[in-house]
Formats: sequence, structure tokens, C-alpha cells
Amino acid sequence: MKKVTLLIAIILMGLQICNAQYTEKMSVIALGNFTGRYAEELHTAVIASASKCRVGVTLVEWEDVKDNPDIAATVDYILSGSTGEITTKTTRGDSYTFYLCTLPFSLTMMNASTGQVIDSRSTSRKSNYTDQNTSLNDVVKLDGSVRPEYNSLVYKNCSIRVPIQVIQDVKRNRVETVIIAGGSDIGIRDELTFDVQMESEIAGKKIYKNIGEARVKEILSGEMTLCTITKGHKDIMKLLDDDVTVVLTSNSKDNFGEAVNKIGDFLFH
Repeated sequence: MKKVTLLIAIILMGLQICNAQYTEKMSVIALGNFTGRYAEELHTAVIASASKCRVGVTLVEWEDVKDNPDIAATVDYILSGSTGEITTKTTRGDSYTFYLCTLPFSLTMMNASTGQVIDSRSTSRKSNYTDQNTSLNDVVKLDGSVRPEYNSLVYKNCSIRVPIQVIQDVKRNRVETVIIAGGSDIGIRDELTFDVQMESEIAGKKIYKNIGEARVKEILSGEMTLCTITKGHKDIMKLLDDDVTVVLTSNSKDNFGEAVNKIGDFLFH
């Protein structure tokens, strides 16, 4: 029995198991309570981050919709945030003085239907200058630090999954481009990246195995997107030839660049 269990575990390694359906609408996030001395700056940074995230969502203010049952019922998640107090660390050398200012902040995502917290991020914005006032003024500019945290929450909890609709271009038995059954209406934006997955079913649950990668080439409409296959060309082609269901699921690889920018801000400011 233990050998069988181990075998099943090995088989399922690297597979995603869920009951999720294909994405049919853009996720709706309501901005909830933002607290702390720099709550306004955090709130503004979240809105700016949402405008640049490659998974689009509909943002609303919870205060504006909570008393309207019809609109409130469309909200998927409530996103709240808080900021701490700025701390300053002074480093003095023979010919220099640096002021490292740190502003902690957090973001919390809650399921709007159940009220249950499903995810959160806590980190801080750091600014390091030889002039204390410059460092203090800079550390409250939260956009660059908030963006990777916001992206991480959205990529994980508002992921997009859509099937391949049409094989657009094939070269030497390699699928190069495909059209997927989803576009701007469900939140797909330029340069969004995807895991290409083989879909199957075990005991009534959908199983998704990564077989390649893709990236948005052109959003054709609210319901269709042209994607370039960047990895797994031949495997994808074979599965499609065998009439196996192949889907694209948005991934978080785009967030790496934002994380690098965040590190750069810390090192060079």
C-alpha cells in the first residue's frame, strides 16, 4: 500500500489539481480599508500597480459599492493595506553619512463572499541617501515597492485559464502561434506570459501538466488573443494533433522584472 501511495505521489508531482473552470470574466477587486500614516500613499500605489499589471482586474472602492447589493455581489476580492512608521538608521564614515529610511507596509486579500483572508504580503520600502530629508521624502514613494507585491497577489489569485481555439502558425511540425479563447474582456494584457498545460481528468478533478510556455503577441479582441509559443513547440503540436485539450494559464514570470527593479531601488538609492 505504501508503494502504491508513493507511486501516485510521484506521478502527481508537477501537476496542478483543481476544479477551476475556464476564466469567463475579469476579476473584480474592491479596495477596502487602508490604515496608517501613509495609507493614502499606499492606496495610490495600489491603483498605479493595477494599471500596469499584465493581468487586468476591475478595481472598485468597497465604500462605494458595499451598500449596493447588485454591485457588491460582483466583487471577488477585497484588498486592504496598512503602513507602519518610518524608521531611520544613520551610518557615518570618515567622509560620508548615509540615512537609511524604512517604511513597512502590508497588503491583505480577502474573499468577498466568505470574508476569509486568502493571501497577504508584508514587506517594506527602503531609501538610502546622504541627505536625510531626501531619504525621508523618497521612502514614501511606494509605487515601485508595492507593484511586485500587488502583482504577486493578482497573479496567484486572479490567474487566467483559457483553451487554445485555433492553431495559427506551424513550421516544421512546431506550433509557433495560437489563438486562445479569451482577450481583454477577461483581463489579458500585452506581454502577459502563460504556462501551456495539458488538461486531463482524474476522479472528477481537472489535472493540468505544464508542457510549455507562451506569451501574448497581440490582443485581437475582447474574446480572442494571438499568442506566441516560446517553449514546448513540438510537444504542444503532438497533443493538439491527438485532440488532447491544451490550455494556457497565466503565470507570474513577469513579476521577476518588478522584483529586480525593487532590489535596484534599494541598492542604488
